[in-house]
Amino acid sequence: VPTQPPAVQEAPHQLVHLRLRLRKPEQAELQDIKFEMELPHESAEGIAEELVQQGLVRAVDCAQVVASMHTLVVQPQLGSLTFPLFGTPAPAGETGFQPGTRTLKPGFGQVFVGEQAINPP
Repeated sequence: VPTQPPAVQEAPHQLVHLRLRLRKPEQAELQDIKFEMELPHESAEGIAEELVQQGLVRAVDCAQVVASMHTLVVQPQLGSLTFPLFGTPAPAGETGFQPGTRTLKPGFGQVFVGEQAINPP
């Protein structure tokens, strides 16, 4: 009796809501970019590449954006991550926020996942 090979299971489809917030050092205005990542069909690298091609993220900052997206997809309970943009070296212990506020300083970025990406804090 011929046997059939085991069915190949496809990774489950997951839609991840993300928001990238940037305040580039040369710009005073805050950029808020909302997007979705469809797993397993899209990757953080692919999305970051698109953001660079559209001029929304500098190529030098791409690795920081990718690393933050990867971390939040694996650990969504973190909610968000803040990071310095490579064009602006941050002093040790720098949080990226204006003192006493949640206002992002120039030269920093944040990535939000899940509910925080949909409804900004």
